[in-house]
Amino acid sequence: MTVAPGGAAYVGERAELLAQVALARFSGLDVHPSKSDSGYDLLAATPEGKCFLVIVKGFSSIKLKINSIETIQELRWRIDRKVFEWARSCPNPVYLFLIDADTGHGRYLQLNNVPIPAASGEVQTIRLPAENTIDEPGMKRLLAQL
Repeated sequence: MTVAPGGAAYVGERAELLAQVALARFSGLDVHPSKSDSGYDLLAATPEGKCFLVIVKGFSSIKLKINSIETIQELRWRIDRKVFEWARSCPNPVYLFLIDADTGHGRYLQLNNVPIPAASGEVQTIRLPAENTIDEPGMKRLLAQL
């Protein structure tokens, strides 16, 4: 199912707050909001010094009239080619956190590993599978990949 930005004004702000809460639930992670327009929204660091960057995007399941968002096996989101190029140039992993601002359900995907779309396509659809849910098991998998 393809989800899109939009909805009430609260969507972007609430999505970022929910991402911060999800990251803070895991002991030992330090979470820092970006202080500038640097291409990412959050920086997370482990006690061992491993860091990753998070780009947060939000949507409204109410506006999209989606019930039981957590049962959908694959969410799709459209992303600009420049985001992929930027993620590939980063020395640290870059994750997209896609969060439903209405239910708090979220998914993640590491963007450094996604193939950059051909020059003719400026926007690419990415797929966020259910196993990449932003919950305790999903976040343990994310952290194990660092």
